[in-house]
Amino acid sequence: MKVLLIVPTYGRISFLNRVIAGFLSQDYDDVEMAIINDDRNIEVLCETKNVTCINLNKKILVAQKRNLAVSLGYHDLYMPYDDDDIFLPSRVGNHVKVHKERPELYLYTNQISYIVYGSEFKPSGSGPSCISFTRKGWFDAGGYAHSLNAGEDQEFVNKMKNTLRVTDVDNIDYVYNFGGLNYHLSC
Repeated sequence: MKVLLIVPTYGRISFLNRVIAGFLSQDYDDVEMAIINDDRNIEVLCETKNVTCINLNKKILVAQKRNLAVSLGYHDLYMPYDDDDIFLPSRVGNHVKVHKERPELYLYTNQISYIVYGSEFKPSGSGPSCISFTRKGWFDAGGYAHSLNAGEDQEFVNKMKNTLRVTDVDNIDYVYNFGGLNYHLSC
């Protein structure tokens, strides 16, 4: 399966080295990354193999960035990857395994995440970007809605859950950094 990691960013260059390190640490090889930057005052460049940087000259919504990435070319699986989050090395491989075992699935997500407070893990809701979806699922769901509200990731997941075949699996392979302030383990 050919996988595309979708990384929207706006002026948060300091996070991108960690994002690229997470990409390079993956235990699955057939993966590419698209970094979509819409801060016209900053040009994002990366010479890392299989990383494409798209610099836009105007600000667009996160949903539009995600839809743009899906339209870049054909991939079997798409995974949102917020610019401040961390992928554990097994994340892409875990998602590919689930989709290969269950080819009828359009979306794989997990409803469990944990916020890390010091040395404690406390239950939280699901992380919005800890999903993977197929191109057919994206088309059938009509892509991401161009909402002005935050939460377009959750809207997309809910739309897919209402109309398509999805599954929840309890793997922890993603560290969700809510607003760059608190880390929590998701999916």
